[in-house]
Amino acid sequence: MNKHYVVLSAVLFITIALRAQNEFYNRGSDVYLQKGALIHVQGEMINDNGITTGRVFNDGIIEIKTDLENKTGSEFKVGSDATSTDRAVKFVGNGNQKIKGSFNTPGTASFYNLVIDKATTTDTVELLTNAVVEGSLVFTTTTTTTTYNPSGAYTNNGNKGLLKTYDSSNEYLLRVTNGNTDAIKGYPSLVLDGNPTTGFILTKGTKASNAGGLERQISSAATYVYPIGTHENGFNAIAIHFNSIPTGGAQVKGKFVDGTSNPAGYVGNITNTCAGCNGFPQQHDGYNRYFPINPCNGGTDQWFILNNSILDHGYWSFEATGTGYEYWIEAFANSYTRVTADPTNPFRLLRYPGAYNYDPSGATVDWGNEVNSIVDIMDLLTYSANMGCYTGNGVPGGRYTSFSHFGLGSATGGGALPVELLYLTAEPVNNQYIQVKWATSLEIDNKGFEVWRSTDAQNFTQIGWVDGHGNSTVMHTYTHDDMNVQPNVVYYYKLRQIDFDGTATETYIVSAMITSDGSLVIGDFVPNPSGNQTHIAVYAPQSGSVEYKLYDAIGRIVMEEKVNIQPGHNLLNFEVSNLAEGTYNAAILYGNQYHTRRLVVQR
Repeated sequence: MNKHYVVLSAVLFITIALRAQNEFYNRGSDVYLQKGALIHVQGEMINDNGITTGRVFNDGIIEIKTDLENKTGSEFKVGSDATSTDRAVKFVGNGNQKIKGSFNTPGTASFYNLVIDKATTTDTVELLTNAVVEGSLVFTTTTTTTTYNPSGAYTNNGNKGLLKTYDSSNEYLLRVTNGNTDAIKGYPSLVLDGNPTTGFILTKGTKASNAGGLERQISSAATYVYPIGTHENGFNAIAIHFNSIPTGGAQVKGKFVDGTSNPAGYVGNITNTCAGCNGFPQQHDGYNRYFPINPCNGGTDQWFILNNSILDHGYWSFEATGTGYEYWIEAFANSYTRVTADPTNPFRLLRYPGAYNYDPSGATVDWGNEVNSIVDIMDLLTYSANMGCYTGNGVPGGRYTSFSHFGLGSATGGGALPVELLYLTAEPVNNQYIQVKWATSLEIDNKGFEVWRSTDAQNFTQIGWVDGHGNSTVMHTYTHDDMNVQPNVVYYYKLRQIDFDGTATETYIVSAMITSDGSLVIGDFVPNPSGNQTHIAVYAPQSGSVEYKLYDAIGRIVMEEKVNIQPGHNLLNFEVSNLAEGTYNAAILYGNQYHTRRLVVQR
């Protein structure tokens, strides 16, 4: 018997009633959707086997208002016209639409571009099978990616919706095999406590389960976002910033898990530990580490204090193929409770080792034992919010070299920054100006603050004044916008706090810059001269590695290291307490760019 061929090469709104009204039912035919073609199916679309295998070749657009099923053995794939920028299946209906059957075989039975553009933003598309997306997963019609540039010849609801990866008894895996960083787009903005309700992937949230989640192909040392969450806790996205990956790429799978097995409401526990305290007393219950110098806080001493202070939340589980990873990570958490409401307390993402299906949340599981399992102990400062270095929108953690479970950790008081000044930061805003921001927790006779600026970290000029609050025991935040800045110049800022009697106290120095091109920008040593620890600010256009060497006055190498850097602000830290007083020269190599800086060691 001859095989039937259905070729669609125009924009069509089609209702095919082969078995039931409004249903598109293909039983053993070849259906070709050419570039620019559109099928709009009011009912269910079923691709089935008849005398021969039912096959759908999609270089156009398939719009579906109810369910989609590809029967086992049938083929559902793209055609041969790679010039098409659609190649999409779009879910545009009301309520809950289902994906059933076989969509888990790349090249034979899978999606290329999968678009979620529901009639209302809270509607769902539900996976009832494992599924592969070989191009892009897109929330809303108008979002574009490297594989998807919609032609506009289709329904545009202008909505998002939720992609659900489980049913009442099963969890399913969604695999995105496209290694581009933008293979998933249209998800909500990545902010802490944003609580969006649409445009992300729902995992089931079951503890100790080996199934389900979002798996992404990682093809470059770049940032990959996992826009995941659960019905119970909402959107809890993860951004992974890879410094290095296995040769040839890898697959990294993750999901969010609801709740805890600890009756106290915390995820696991953190037992009393005081590492590197050097005779200092333990300050709080929980994990403690004492740093004689915090380079992110002007070189002052610093306690890192962490205990169980996050309730009513859950944790993230990840696993990966291959070895050779190094990364840092950000969580954009929602629907959690801090025991302390102070937003300036240290906040960090912790890692606990264990298989994907291990439950790390029980009362006997000690997450504090793993706080030190990082590449460099200084990462505790660099990748913790409110410790002076991190200025992002989420909760950081890192650097790590393997995947497992991640949970939120925060301090319940003390140990952060100096008593009067909680923090001081300088950040570019829209790459147009620099905002200096600071906060106080205690003010006594505080007339106000002079804002000082420098381009060499040595010679400062006052550029502003901000009134203080006199006497206060509550937190106050302050800002000063520096509009007179030039691209590719590192600006250094400090404050002079002035009492009503004229007494002045200077703060530590922070730095920032705006950019105009893709070149690396190197700052100066701060502080300089230095007798203990100093650093150089590095502003990078992209991730990479920097090699630096420190030479003494007769040309001997006294210090050398190769470090990975991230796009944006980085710090190269130099411990010089063991060096003799004198003048030293630093040589810094980034790609084919070579920079030198001079340091004076003086005590």
